[in-house]
Amino acid sequence: MNQLLQVGLRQKALYIPAAVLSPPGDTDLSETTLLLVANLAKLGFGLSEPALRALDRCSTEYQNRILEQVREVMRVNKNWLPWSKVGIPQLVSRPGIIS
Repeated sequence: MNQLLQVGLRQKALYIPAAVLSPPGDTDLSETTLLLVANLAKLGFGLSEPALRALDRCSTEYQNRILEQVREVMRVNKNWLPWSKVGIPQLVSRPGIIS
């Protein structure tokens, strides 16, 4: 299922299987859904109203899995500091040379 999520995210779609959906309930969004939407917004993703309602019907486990997959696809958990330090030339000040 993780591969389906990754492929869907690369195509700007969200895969929500019918098996993880609970029956429709009240119209208020749960706190976990609101947190997921806020975290997705920080990563540059927005949701349509039908997608928002479908996510609200998903379990907290599946919502966490979606957020983990988005972070993996966007590669925000990678530490780029050692790589970027190697690629940046260091400026050295030498006596007699005006920089």
